[in-house]
Amino acid sequence: MSVITILAGCSHGAAADLYPVSIGNTWTYEVTEGSVIGTNAERIAAVASLSGGKQVTMTGSLIISGFQQHATSYFFFGSDGSMTIPPNDPMTSLGWPSLPDNIIVPPLGAIQPGRSFVTATNRPLNYLGKNTSERQSITLEGDGVSRITLPAGTYQATAVTITIVATLKGKNALTTMERMWFAPGVGLVKEQVDGLAPNGRPGTELTEELESFKHG
Repeated sequence: MSVITILAGCSHGAAADLYPVSIGNTWTYEVTEGSVIGTNAERIAAVASLSGGKQVTMTGSLIISGFQQHATSYFFFGSDGSMTIPPNDPMTSLGWPSLPDNIIVPPLGAIQPGRSFVTATNRPLNYLGKNTSERQSITLEGDGVSRITLPAGTYQATAVTITIVATLKGKNALTTMERMWFAPGVGLVKEQVDGLAPNGRPGTELTEELESFKHG
């Protein structure tokens, strides 16, 4: 999977100051998808030091509607304070042919309210047996710092909004908006994903709120 690079322009501290990176650290979230409520537990299984930062292997266990799903994802926490994160997958349940690329979140100190970072990709795609192309426009915007109360407690959290607009050959635009709240020393405390299908109807709606965070 390729990586979308959104330039930060400057650095403001290490990513680990915001997102604690230690093996065994575990985040448990309450997940709401429509009217269905479940849980998602994410645990750091491995940490590898690489040039420019650390690669983190995260294992997840999602339980919703009586079904359990396990997944492994990879994050990169840059020494400049940036974070490379795998996006949620609202597109799959909406019938879209591919996932968005990984997203690099600039150092949060550089994401001031009203400031945005925009990038776009074009790539060939085989959809329903036909060769075509897909374009993704990704906009990341800062939403400032606010006080947020969740099942795990109350935090001063920095919010960012990522908007992904995907089209096939310039048609059938599908918009996904992902909003995330990060608290220093804890990491991701809340996430909300909303999708808008090509017919204009609401698509996937998913919310995760932190229930607990435990150091390894």
